Amino acid sequence: MTAKPTTPAGLTWSDVTARRMARHALAEPATDLGPADIAGVLCGAHAQVLTAAELSIGRRIAGAVMEAPATLTVGTVTVGAHA
Repeated sequence: MTAKPTTPAGLTWSDVTARRMARHALAEPATDLGPADIAGVLCGAHAQVLTAAELSIGRRIAGAVMEAPATLTVGTVTVGAHA
């Protein structure tokens, strides 16, 4: 079987950046994803300090609120050190 030659997609750096910003919920916060879903989209969230990881995830979720140091509340779900 012979593989058919394919033409690579014509993408500009602006196209790539826009796709990444949208995929990572940075262009517009996600309204249908929770903290675990966002971590999955990012292939994990890592930070040396727990609050930095929570901020990274919380920034991507519409309506997320930092309730206390190291505690992120999204709707009725609270995660973090003080949950």
